[in-house]
Amino acid sequence: MPTTLQSALAKEPDASIDRVLQIAESLSDLPNGSYPCLNPKCRNPCAYPAKGTRGHRPQRFCSRECRLKFERAQSRLAWEVRRLEELRKLPMPTRQGVLLNREISRRQWALDRYPTLEAEVGEPKSPANGNEPR
Repeated sequence: MPTTLQSALAKEPDASIDRVLQIAESLSDLPNGSYPCLNPKCRNPCAYPAKGTRGHRPQRFCSRECRLKFERAQSRLAWEVRRLEELRKLPMPTRQGVLLNREISRRQWALDRYPTLEAEVGEPKSPANGNEPR
């Protein structure tokens, strides 16, 4: 038996809706009920609601605190990337330019671990003087 819905449906391209659902429920490519928390600094499991439960959305984070830490880190990294990119407009020696590009790249690489969820992340709440957000 195939282990992914894609490979199963490749073998049965004209499967009925009932058959597709039957195949989907029987597959083993997804964890049984949980994935790690979306916060890259956390490894706690997040549960998918049990079959037959109503009104519960799948968890993305193991706790409210973990979600808030994720949002703060994502906002801070995005702010730092924007702030450092502003410095590219200034004249600087090649050595400083190389270091600046490296620091921007490091923050963008870290930011890749914080996917944008649902709506776009807005501007962080920061003072008008350009200081780092809280």
